[in-house]
Amino acid sequence: KMDISTPDLKPPPPPQQQRAQRHLPPVPPPTPRRALDDVSRLLPQCQMRGLNASASWLAEIADCLLAKGGGGGGGACGSSGSAQSACELILSLGSDGYTAYCLAKSYLDRGEFLRACAYAKKRCANDSAEQSSHPLLYFLYLYSKYRAAEKRRLDDEAELRWLQQQQPSTQQQQQQQQSPQQQQQQQPAPVVGGAAGLGGSRSAVVQNELIEIKRELELRIRRPGPGLDAYCYYLYALVLKSLGYEDQASAALTTSLRQESALWPAWSMLADLVRNRHELEGLVLPRHWMRQFFLVAAYVRLHESGKAELLLNELTAAHGGCLADCAYLMRYLGIVKDQQRSMGEAKAVFKQLFESDRCALDGADVYSNILYVDNNHSLMADLAHQCVLVDKYRPETCCVVGNYYGLRGSHDKALSYFQRALRLRPDYALVWILVGHEYLELKQVSNAIQAYHKAVTFNPADYRGWYGLGHAHELNNKSYYAIYYFRECERLCNTDPRIMVALGESYSRVSLNEEAKKCYVKAFHLGDPDTMALFRLAELYEHLGEKDNACNAYLMLVSTVIKSGATDTKAEPAAYRFLAQHYLDRNQTEEAAKAAKMCLDYAETKEFGKDLLRQIGLRATAGAGAAVAATGAVATSFGWAKN
Repeated sequence: KMDISTPDLKPPPPPQQQRAQRHLPPVPPPTPRRALDDVSRLLPQCQMRGLNASASWLAEIADCLLAKGGGGGGGACGSSGSAQSACELILSLGSDGYTAYCLAKSYLDRGEFLRACAYAKKRCANDSAEQSSHPLLYFLYLYSKYRAAEKRRLDDEAELRWLQQQQPSTQQQQQQQQSPQQQQQQQPAPVVGGAAGLGGSRSAVVQNELIEIKRELELRIRRPGPGLDAYCYYLYALVLKSLGYEDQASAALTTSLRQESALWPAWSMLADLVRNRHELEGLVLPRHWMRQFFLVAAYVRLHESGKAELLLNELTAAHGGCLADCAYLMRYLGIVKDQQRSMGEAKAVFKQLFESDRCALDGADVYSNILYVDNNHSLMADLAHQCVLVDKYRPETCCVVGNYYGLRGSHDKALSYFQRALRLRPDYALVWILVGHEYLELKQVSNAIQAYHKAVTFNPADYRGWYGLGHAHELNNKSYYAIYYFRECERLCNTDPRIMVALGESYSRVSLNEEAKKCYVKAFHLGDPDTMALFRLAELYEHLGEKDNACNAYLMLVSTVIKSGATDTKAEPAAYRFLAQHYLDRNQTEEAAKAAKMCLDYAETKEFGKDLLRQIGLRATAGAGAAVAATGAVATSFGWAKN
């Protein structure tokens, strides 16, 4: 029987203290000297534990500070202090322990995780020894074991996905007959719950290995003694997340940060666990300068692009702009501009980023999406070529090449590269979304639905997966299901007019006309750059026979198009056609003639405009003849007519 309980972590501060801390003034940007001291202290600690991604981030921050002269003389001091701390940690191992550590760490660096685990375990052979074992060896032992379990899980998932592609089942057709709630319940998920993997591929061996790590860490938490250090609490959070206990993982991370407020891997992972604004506001976090970087990542994840941009501007401008060239901040600035649909600015940011470091791949996937939307073939080809030269088999490279082929219309090739990216990183939510898009291009709606479900499983905070599900179900004429997914999409991002238009169209198809009107009006107030909301609202009014309201909506549409200078080959001719007929029906021939003349500028309404102008001319002629006849009758009655 598997133990799926979790121990109580250290209790958070009382509610009064939480409320007070939540309303503390914002943390100021870091002073260069303090930031450099923290970074130089944590950098060797992360390197010694094999936390290479975090070590790379810390080194990047240190490089920016030193390049701008931001150390203020503190760089040498900070480096000396960090070196002394690292040396003390190494010396505390002893000669035998240091040899065991070096060998285990070398195995870990080579990807031989089980071998590293076995060798480190020699120094942590039993429970009594583990309690007194060195924290560095203890972390390496359990971290290697965790990495081995995760590698096995990824291999199992890749193998299962290949088998499913070779032998397609009827589950996709059956899923289309189910409600959205039933589909969510049947989505791949860990045995215990959460978004940690594809449940069908997670073997019992992997589950048991993760639970063993969890038990060992919990045993150390409960027993008297030093307990877990900040790094082991971070590892505990990794295991909890893999088992689906995301709330407990967040609690473990906050405990880790209370012990070491400069532990960047904990900050970074906590940003990935934030699911909504309420959770973010409820976190009780130390007032450390890294919290600003954490908030940038969390706001971007929650599509709070305005707040993220303010923080980014504050960080890049502080202390003489010592972090202005930080690649991490530049990447997030490009993502923020993309979320704000400022494609030109986003493209400029990423172009500058990749020109300054032509060997970088972080953020290349987002940049390729921007180029795809911008329909920029030349820059897309350059980016794909550059990424292939750097690392052909990085997941980001496969994503970029997939977007390159998708832009060229080679959807089969695009799918093959996206699937290669998923074999390398099965939880790549962005690529799952792109796979769904490609399946829609190939008219394989059921496969697209499966892909979008994977995307929202791995990243439920990304509204694009929910939007894809809604769009795919609309193509299957399942408007009620589409409404469910579009509403989830709106909950995550309520500032995008395209979402409101899509939701309004779904409401309109099931005759929920009042709800549809509200959606179109909200979309118009949110910006409606392509006037689609006004067009749909006018069409709905016309369909319901509310001619005056339809007239007002079409007039507003025409006015908006004229002011913006945009052209819409679908909305404008429909607007002029309706206005011409509407004014003619109300005998407003002058306005009808103006609208009919505008119809002549569009191929689809040209003949209609000619016919309407002919009718207006006939009415004018008939009106003039009637006026002459009436004048003659009056003249005769008064004896004015000529004999």
